[in-house]
Amino acid sequence: MRVLPSLLASLVPELGRLNIETLATHLTNLGFETEVLPGETPVLDVSITPNRADAMSHLGLARDLRAYLSRHRATRRAALRFSVPHALANLPELEEFDIQIQSAVATQYHSVLIDNVRIGPSPAWLATLLTNL
Repeated sequence: MRVLPSLLASLVPELGRLNIETLATHLTNLGFETEVLPGETPVLDVSITPNRADAMSHLGLARDLRAYLSRHRATRRAALRFSVPHALANLPELEEFDIQIQSAVATQYHSVLIDNVRIGPSPAWLATLLTNL
């Protein structure tokens, strides 16, 4: 999986202070074989085993790195915190469908209905980000 250090740093700001080789070393210490790819834009090539589906995204790797870097701190804090985007915070609750949970293990189910989606070209920032991967 190709990983952009800048995207990891956007999720965990303290990762932005680390150089790419240090990030690669930390990921390798976490059990992810990591290689720095040559090129103008810094990119990591991270090998993720099938049993680590939780780490198969920038978000998953950022969470693991944050926990790894915090492991010796006296005070513990959440690995990652996210604020709810304003557009999602004011969504009305819908009562148009019913969900019945039939498992003692899964006690909650959350969903969001996304409406009025326009299909068109991706914004330039997203196209650039995906091109760099």
